[in-house]
Amino acid sequence: MDMREVFMILSDIFDDISFSIHEGDKIGVIGVNGTGKSTLLKIIAGVDQADSGTIVTMNGMRIGYLSQSPVFVDGTTVLQQVFRGENPQLALVREYEETMAALAKTPEEERLVKRAAELAEKMDKAEAWSLESEAKTILTKLGISDFGQTVETLSGGQKKRVALAAALIAPVDLLILDEPTNHIDNDTVDWLEKHLEKYSKALLMVTHDRYFLEPHTGAGAGQAVCLSGELFQVFGNEGRARGADCRRGTQAAEFSANGAGMGAPRRAGEKHQAEGKIAAI
Repeated sequence: MDMREVFMILSDIFDDISFSIHEGDKIGVIGVNGTGKSTLLKIIAGVDQADSGTIVTMNGMRIGYLSQSPVFVDGTTVLQQVFRGENPQLALVREYEETMAALAKTPEEERLVKRAAELAEKMDKAEAWSLESEAKTILTKLGISDFGQTVETLSGGQKKRVALAAALIAPVDLLILDEPTNHIDNDTVDWLEKHLEKYSKALLMVTHDRYFLEPHTGAGAGQAVCLSGELFQVFGNEGRARGADCRRGTQAAEFSANGAGMGAPRRAGEKHQAEGKIAAI
């Protein structure tokens, strides 16, 4: 994925920024409130549109997105919410779960019995059983054990965990997480950190938790994008955040590469192509 000269007019949130996301990249977006971090993620996810510029993706690219305010449909169970995505495998598992729930209420209904058998066969062919198992495992790790509970009965923190589970199990090429550690306890944050360390796809996230961010975007692990007023910086794959200071209107950013300080920060209007593998997503 390439972002080329992207501009957002809302109070000049950002202007003429360019960088790339490559297969397997781990990128953290840092900056104080109001510098456009969430807006940038929404544009990349396709939720919002930039006022100008181009975002280039490979054909068929799949993007998963966890927003700070996930949308829930009342009456939907936890499992149905997790499988709400448009991916064919998710849709298949969702229909299977819905059919099985209906069959549990009326086990004598032949139509449902036949449909359940058909869906089970499709699940076999699509190798979708592992997706269902993984979803239940992740939900349990996140502290959600009642998969049939309706979402309107969940607390705010529980809803965030369900939305996080949905993002983590989706078969995507790029996973975008906006403040994934909000509303979850320290033990869950530790589990999420370990889970993402093993994540093989491209990862782009915003978080104010530097201790959580550093293992994924530190030395040899990935990149950090710093948005700060008119300042736009991309730190390359060899960078390691050391208390990155990304204040509005300043050039302060403690960052090192192979033990050496980074060069002068790039300002808005200067193109910067992030270093990375040739094969772009």
